[in-house]
Amino acid sequence: MVFVFMQAILPVLGQRVIELHGTVTDEAGAVIMGATVILEGENKKYISTTAELGQYRFLKIKPGAYTLTVQAEGFSKFTKSLNLTADHVAPVNVVLRMATGEKAGVR
Repeated sequence: MVFVFMQAILPVLGQRVIELHGTVTDEAGAVIMGATVILEGENKKYISTTAELGQYRFLKIKPGAYTLTVQAEGFSKFTKSLNLTADHVAPVNVVLRMATGEKAGVR
């Protein structure tokens, strides 16, 4: 029975997974709560929302190439390509810029 259990668990132990986390702020350094954070890779998409202190976290991510996208109302969309490796430990912090462009006028 132990042998069967070990056969089932060994493939899981052999897979490397990582954690991706960071903080989303504006240009003045104020944290942005409620920003949508999307991490998208080949055949996998993870979605999170920043917490009260502007933090996001993705757990059990397989190493590989991903695109990180962050959006919040009133700010320009942020996009960055990431190549996450098994030894990735540093946070990926994001600074959002205020949105610019034409505002709808009142008629």
